[in-house]
Amino acid sequence: MTTENWKFEVHKRDGFTCQICGTKEDPKHPTFQVHHIVFKCMGGSNNLSNLQLLCPECHRKLHNSNPASNSKKHRSKKSRR
Repeated sequence: MTTENWKFEVHKRDGFTCQICGTKEDPKHPTFQVHHIVFKCMGGSNNLSNLQLLCPECHRKLHNSNPASNSKKHRSKKSRR
């Protein structure tokens, strides 16, 4: 599966909805970002179970306000389905 394919699968699976704040994006013009729950540099993968859809604001806040993300140790605030 290509990068664009798995990214779009995350958009579809998550209902084009930010998994933190619940904001919806336009499915015809998706702009939300796919976030790795366990960073790739920490052994995370591109498996759908390790990915979640976030709006740009929540994605930025998550990385900027979470000291764990700066130390490369990050866990999702929302439990996986």
